Amino acid sequence: MTTVAPDAISAHLNADDLPWAVWDEGVEAKMLRVSRETGTWVIINRFAPGKRIPTHHHDGAVHAYTLKGRWHYLEYDFVASPGSFVFEQAGSTHTLEAMPDSEEPVEVFFVIEGGLILYDDDGNYFGYTDAQMALDMYHGALDAAGIPRPTGIME
Repeated sequence: MTTVAPDAISAHLNADDLPWAVWDEGVEAKMLRVSRETGTWVIINRFAPGKRIPTHHHDGAVHAYTLKGRWHYLEYDFVASPGSFVFEQAGSTHTLEAMPDSEEPVEVFFVIEGGLILYDDDGNYFGYTDAQMALDMYHGALDAAGIPRPTGIME
């Protein structure tokens, strides 16, 4: 259930009520909020152990809080685990990998400002994702799976 205050300044959303959408093999998502005004999006991603997502460049800052599992960036020497907070400054480029020895899927709560420029294994541009595109991907994956779109995503 979602509750929105009459002045629409405050809102409540229970992420447990949102369905997981399969975006790719080993990658699922729940969209919590999209701001078309600021370009900020809030998402929970779930990655299968060993899943590596494409190298990407952020044109805005990212805040990441690990809920479950263990993950890292190939380009850095830390490993995030439950309770870890990671800040990525605008302009950062990296490759996220769920640790292959993680005993459970990795779940990370992200607040993403702006978009992601995606690169293939050879460093060639192959895509871009921003808040609206992420919401469209979420809805499209739910539609394809025959899962009703949730109400209450804060837009």
